[in-house]
Amino acid sequence: MTASGVAPRAVPAPRDARALLARAAPDWALFLDVDGCLVDFETAPENVRIPAELLQTLERLQHALGGALAIVSGRTLADLDRLFAPLPLACAGQYGFERRSVDGTVHGAPMPDAADVAHVRRCSFALASELPGLRVEDKIVSFALHYREAPRLAEPVQRAAFAIAAEVPGRYEVQPGAMVQELKPTLSNKGNAVNLFRREAPFRERCPVFLGDDFADEAAFAVVNAAGGHSVCIGCDRATLANHALPSPTAARAWLAELLRALEARRA
Repeated sequence: MTASGVAPRAVPAPRDARALLARAAPDWALFLDVDGCLVDFETAPENVRIPAELLQTLERLQHALGGALAIVSGRTLADLDRLFAPLPLACAGQYGFERRSVDGTVHGAPMPDAADVAHVRRCSFALASELPGLRVEDKIVSFALHYREAPRLAEPVQRAAFAIAAEVPGRYEVQPGAMVQELKPTLSNKGNAVNLFRREAPFRERCPVFLGDDFADEAAFAVVNAAGGHSVCIGCDRATLANHALPSPTAARAWLAELLRALEARRA
């Protein structure tokens, strides 16, 4: 069971997502994760850069899909804006804790209790002082415990993260990720973020397509599957709810470029 309450299945295995391109349609709504999906992981999240070619592809896809393209990430909105500048995109940050619609309206979830936030922050940084090599990413209300530079810390960080969450039961949960355990408000998950986008124009009544790579994306895969859409897991070597797969972020970028060509060809 994942932190978002979704139990991935091992079978049937996801199918090659390239087969989906034959069904590409302008009534798709495209939702995209970032790290490990559009771009490879870096040792430090701030070192990630979005290739200029990908920015151009996303801008044209946004137009080809009538604006129905959104980024759904664990990063903050401010960080997403830095990464994708100057391209204005609908985004859900911190797993949907903060969200910006296509028209620019920013929606925020209810803030967690300030005492809970302070407690989780204090415990996170105390843990970092105890475990050399652990890096805390402070997202104001969420706290990512990165151990990419010290893989030996995987088990102690996982144990400690769940212990911290247990001290604020029902308000915070642990979101596992690639070389990270993140403490985040319980009500924030990518499935909820996708559902909220799908209630709004231009996403409403479109076929949802979600590309993601991590455990946090399973909640979005579940929502997309239930809506009859297409879920695509990038580089998955685990059980997943996704019904399609691509082997790497490089393959995902190539797939998006092919999707753009297919959509523009149909408009010609």
